[in-house]
Amino acid sequence: MSELPTLEIIRRVLNIQFGRQAGTGFTVTKNSVQFLITAKHLFGDIKNDSEIELNILTSRGWSPVMVKYHMYSNDIDIAVLEFQGSRYSIPKYNNTRLSSTGVIFGQDVYFYGFPYVLNGGYATSFHSEFPIPLVKKACVSAINNDPYPNCILLDGINNRGFSGGPVTYYNNQTNSHNICGVISGYRPELKPVIDTENHYVENYYVKDNSGIIIAYDIKFAVKIISRILNLDENETNFLG
Repeated sequence: MSELPTLEIIRRVLNIQFGRQAGTGFTVTKNSVQFLITAKHLFGDIKNDSEIELNILTSRGWSPVMVKYHMYSNDIDIAVLEFQGSRYSIPKYNNTRLSSTGVIFGQDVYFYGFPYVLNGGYATSFHSEFPIPLVKKACVSAINNDPYPNCILLDGINNRGFSGGPVTYYNNQTNSHNICGVISGYRPELKPVIDTENHYVENYYVKDNSGIIIAYDIKFAVKIISRILNLDENETNFLG
């Protein structure tokens, strides 16, 4: 099996919008219930188990859908949205699991999304009504270490709009592409402002991209879905 991104994952990544916030999400299904996993910070102070209207970008424009909002806790930047009535006809995963088990320190991973609402167009070859996400590569720098104990840190350049997108890795033991994390953001680096004469402007700084990407461990999405469906939290086989 190729270690490159697979079509079955790419087709599940959706461009979403809530209020003025635009980001990324990806679908999974368990026990015939379809969910959208994304980043919690896109929804502000929405209360747990609230029903909200979300927009998903299609070839016809932004399409509204009703979802039920679920989170794990305030400090975990993962939200699980349960579709209310609407379902999307998307191909099944091929032995893809939601798990960070088997991620190797230093290995390459991919992340997917819609930075600045950019996309790769619509692939008429497989009649998709959803835009193709941008795909970027990163390297695993650290896993579940301070000061980010629930995160996977990646070496790469994240951009606004990738929030909520999946991080995938190739598991050599199972010969499969698995989803290990959800993009949250990046650690900013403060850099001093320099004027046109190359002098530092005292007490003024700009936030620069440090190249350290923060992704929350997918296990929290598994815990949320397991709680909703009353499942064993060790179950990671989410097909459909």
